[in-house]
Amino acid sequence: MNYLQLLDEAFNAAEQATLKIHSTKEAATPLKVGAFGDTTYRIDKAAEDAIIQVIQQHLPNSLIVSEEAGSIGDHDGTPLILIDPIDGSTNASRGVPFYSSAIAIIEGHHFGDVAAAGVLDLIHKERIVSAGSGQVTVNGRQAAPTSAKPFDKAYVNINLRSKSSDRAEQWLRALLNGVRYPRFLGSAALETAYVAIGRADAFIQIDPNLRSFDCIGALFMVQEAGGWFKCLNTDLDKVDLRGPERFAYVAACDAEMGEAIMSVKP
Repeated sequence: MNYLQLLDEAFNAAEQATLKIHSTKEAATPLKVGAFGDTTYRIDKAAEDAIIQVIQQHLPNSLIVSEEAGSIGDHDGTPLILIDPIDGSTNASRGVPFYSSAIAIIEGHHFGDVAAAGVLDLIHKERIVSAGSGQVTVNGRQAAPTSAKPFDKAYVNINLRSKSSDRAEQWLRALLNGVRYPRFLGSAALETAYVAIGRADAFIQIDPNLRSFDCIGALFMVQEAGGWFKCLNTDLDKVDLRGPERFAYVAACDAEMGEAIMSVKP
């Protein structure tokens, strides 16, 4: 199976399923509490159903782990498919035009087994994808991270939610004081993918509250594009991605930027 074609078909389905309810009150209708404890809105369910239908049609023996539905298929099914149907559900439910769909395809259970990944910007219809080989593309055009620049001139996206410790809060304050252009847009998958394609110089997730489907695909693309990342709370290579592990990390355009970010960590 050509994984890039599969991603393209799944993203087509997600676009079509969400088009009619995009920016309407219907999109924000809460339906239930999803498998991982967050509210499932109608737009989440529409995107998830569409993506899962495509995946199951082409990869009927796969194990799917999706934000709303949870695990679908045999625990040892292959490949493992991680899906965040709408990353940025709060934005979507309020009509804020920044949210995405994220998919990672893994021929095993660990980060080193990731074979392909993609993030779809549902507003701008941009598809950021990679199937390895050191290439990441945006709508078919090859992209790359930014070049190194001084930390105080960097454009850095930072998840501002930090409740884990006083040291984490100190690091957040140091980052906000040291970065010239701090931002938080509300879709970690898309913001991390922006590092891979040169839209942002870094993305920082201080607290370990992102799940595998939120970030694994985008981190894979940062790696493939030649960027740098560091998982802060665990050895990512040893994590079974079928499980409930959550992640904190820094993704940066290069090692120099990553090390500059880590240098202000208390």
